[in-house]
Amino acid sequence: MADSYEEDLESWLKAVSIPTCFKFDDDSVDPIFHQQKAVVFLFLNGDAPFKTTFEKAAAELKGQILFSYSGVTEGFQEQLGEFIGVTPSDLPCIRIMEPALEQVHKYVFEGDVENLSVEAVRNFVAEWKEGKLSPHLNSEEIPEDNNGPVKIVVGKSFHEIVMDETKDVLVKYYAPWCGHC
Repeated sequence: MADSYEEDLESWLKAVSIPTCFKFDDDSVDPIFHQQKAVVFLFLNGDAPFKTTFEKAAAELKGQILFSYSGVTEGFQEQLGEFIGVTPSDLPCIRIMEPALEQVHKYVFEGDVENLSVEAVRNFVAEWKEGKLSPHLNSEEIPEDNNGPVKIVVGKSFHEIVMDETKDVLVKYYAPWCGHC
């Protein structure tokens, strides 16, 4: 019985020790990446009026998912932007990142960030929790004509072509812009 109380207390302490909405920095690495907690990121340039709306959504949804905000041009935040695939030209934007040992999943908020509502953030998180969102892939489009004996595989068609257990597949990986490839 004592173990259950200790586990409950430890779980509660971990949850309340993380701020409701925090600026991404080197202290944020542990709860997100080491504890593998999903997070909603608001990427913005400085402060903006919609940041207050994001913080209100964070307070309402605390405990369901972490909430953080970040830029993409300086130090640790620049590395985060590169990792998630957000550039200065994408700002402002919102992404959910779901870390995992095998593969990190990233989800793109399709709404208007500059006219953000708590309801829009709530719906985005609900759709993610219900598995209704497709992970974002940094992929070229699937070629329209791909019927020859040699197929072109892009991120969006990888599982369909390469992971098909009914076929033997040999994949040549290369980068067209790389002379060594």
